[in-house]
Amino acid sequence: MTVEAQITINANKAAVWAVIANIEGAADIISGIDKIEVVERPTTGILGWKWRETRILFGKPATVEKVIIAGQENDFFTTESKEGGFLFSTYNRIWEKEGAIVLRSIHETKPQGFVASLKALPMVFFKGMIKKAILQDLTDIKFSVEGTRPLNRSMPDARFTAYLFEHHSSEIVRGWARALRHIRFCRAFGGHNNDGDSFRCSLPFHDENGLLSIAERMSLAFAPLLLDTPRPVPGKSYSWGEYQQFRHPIDAFPHYEQPGLTKIFGIPAFVWVGRDSMDIQLSGADGDSYTVTDSDFQNAKCLEVELARLGLEFRDPPLNSQHCICPAYWPEFFKYDAA
Repeated sequence: MTVEAQITINANKAAVWAVIANIEGAADIISGIDKIEVVERPTTGILGWKWRETRILFGKPATVEKVIIAGQENDFFTTESKEGGFLFSTYNRIWEKEGAIVLRSIHETKPQGFVASLKALPMVFFKGMIKKAILQDLTDIKFSVEGTRPLNRSMPDARFTAYLFEHHSSEIVRGWARALRHIRFCRAFGGHNNDGDSFRCSLPFHDENGLLSIAERMSLAFAPLLLDTPRPVPGKSYSWGEYQQFRHPIDAFPHYEQPGLTKIFGIPAFVWVGRDSMDIQLSGADGDSYTVTDSDFQNAKCLEVELARLGLEFRDPPLNSQHCICPAYWPEFFKYDAA
């Protein structure tokens, strides 16, 4: 399956290239990317760059390893990644059309094997959502190149503002923002991410002892994993039922299982440990895990009190994106009127 999109950018090719070739800074440019971890950095040029890219899919962090297999400065580059029995390739090219600069992105998904081919059949129904997500990436790149949207995005476009307040008014969101010091409301990315809204916080750590210290103070125990515990094999296809049987290790400390859905101080939460932070998300208190209600807000207030009592350090913003209502991106929500 092939999906492509393009966007016109008011700049020269070198300016566009400087942004799309900034692999390490991609999470600060593209709102759909949560984190970038560089694996291999070439001495010169772009060929050979390898990194882990984390996005939020189905409400959970999903990481794929990408590598640039071809490219030419100020012209194009191609990436490849393998996951779940599929080969994913992305071709990004800068070209001139009628005196304007156009950035085109072509995404191709190829099943590897018979089972993957069967799994690929329903993908055609999601082409529209995938194209929408690609266009959002291209739009973020355009804003970065043209400088038409500041990093804090305090003046977003009307379309995004309408999306942000689709389910909750700006007054309600502002009230949440002012009532919470460390836990932030995060709007879903939507599209092919299939994620949901949540209240979210991030607790940083430096090493395994730091992680275990946080967990101990929260009375959160990590289930041990043996080295021979069955785990998904990269590039191999599995049915949904088979995949659900696997236990998911913490990438940085694979002898522990990811907490996932659990309870913290009696409050239902989704906990996921990254390479340097423990991320906690609250949603679905009233039954719908894709949205948040006042019940989730009340849970966030209670959890924040308990975590603050433990003297834990918080990373702010917990999600480096305009989808996160925090002082870095939405400073006007944290300003108080003079008495």
